[in-house]
Amino acid sequence: LGRVSINLPSSLEAMGRSLEAVAAADHGIEICHSHGLADSGAWVYANQSQSLFSLGHWTQSETAAASAARLALGPRAKGLAALRRTELAVARGDTAEAEEQLALVRRYFGHRDPQHQ
Repeated sequence: LGRVSINLPSSLEAMGRSLEAVAAADHGIEICHSHGLADSGAWVYANQSQSLFSLGHWTQSETAAASAARLALGPRAKGLAALRRTELAVARGDTAEAEEQLALVRRYFGHRDPQHQ
């Protein structure tokens, strides 16, 4: 359940179907919450954050990224949440926040992670 909740919104976003990705993420978040899948829920929130960002809904994107950071248990989920926050900070021109979040990305992913998911 966790994987499909993560991958469906991600795949929809990859195809440019951001609105559908947000809706799929909403459903995935409910599934993860009802089954106690906190780390998977963090990934879904991070994917939703990306789709909301694509749609230009930056405030909602930040809220989703914050939820991802709050729920994340593992280093990759924590790194992904920080990556979303980095992207938002760069888009807003907040270089101090971007640098802070990028430091977290590097901390959680490492400097040589070949696959930043």
